[in-house]
Amino acid sequence: PKPADGQTGAIFASGTGLSEPIGLAVGPDGNLYVGNYNGGAGSYVSRFDGATGAHLGTFVPGGSVQFGGALAF
Repeated sequence: PKPADGQTGAIFASGTGLSEPIGLAVGPDGNLYVGNYNGGAGSYVSRFDGATGAHLGTFVPGGSVQFGGALAF
């Protein structure tokens, strides 16, 4: 998709505390989902607005996934 008005597309999502983002997927809702490896049991999946890149929160909380990669819908 094209960057939102006023955005360059250089950085889409940032400032959310992701330490080791390892898995990316675009969901059926058009949002971006990022798996973050955080020491195994603490791994989690964050959700970002597909148009603006705004962080929408944690989709799957830490401790619920053992590995934040290989995302699929």
